[in-house]
Amino acid sequence: MALVRGQARAQRLLLHRGGPADGPARLLYALNPLLPCASPTLAGRWVARLGDLLPALEVVAARPAGLPFDAHIAAFAAARGDERVQEAVLNGRGADEPGAPLALRALAAVQAATRAGPMPGIAAWLATPPGALLAGWRSPSWRAAVGERLGALAPAGRLPDMLAVIEDPAGRAADAGEAEQAAQTSARLRQELEAVTQGAAVRAESARRLGQELAVGGGVAALAVALAMVALG
Repeated sequence: MALVRGQARAQRLLLHRGGPADGPARLLYALNPLLPCASPTLAGRWVARLGDLLPALEVVAARPAGLPFDAHIAAFAAARGDERVQEAVLNGRGADEPGAPLALRALAAVQAATRAGPMPGIAAWLATPPGALLAGWRSPSWRAAVGERLGALAPAGRLPDMLAVIEDPAGRAADAGEAEQAAQTSARLRQELEAVTQGAAVRAESARRLGQELAVGGGVAALAVALAMVALG
């Protein structure tokens, strides 16, 4: 009885959670282990086991549309996968739409858990457009370097290798440092430009006042000459 109550509490928790891998869809897959994934991305292919997911997506990758990851795939993977798959999928809980980095993280976990072979179609799908996986990378030089590495790795179809590139802690730290340095340099140059602009405005105002004074002085001198001519005339 206690076991049943515990399962009921866990199922209720799944039902009320938010995010791409929770809610009614995940509960539905959890309660029906033979239910196939209802993702429209699979184009009607029957995928009832986690091990069937990547091969089906690899076939669909010949004509990709959107991302190879949606709310149904997330819920299906979380319900049928082990703790590593669940953790990878649930990292995106709360996101309005799963992005390419989340899709790569989740599908890489599925590839590792199911020991699936190379998936070059899915890898290319995730890496297109080139910047899709570069969310969070700020330095232009690092974005270019990481993009090149992803492009080189995609034909091998090893999603965990691609994930290691975009989540590289040392690279992320170096990227953040370069981006911060660039931001500081930009702020300093902006301040210098503002100072030059303000200085130019001050000089322009001084020149305007001097011109007015010279004009007034010239007028007074002309008046004095005219008066002198009248007096002598």
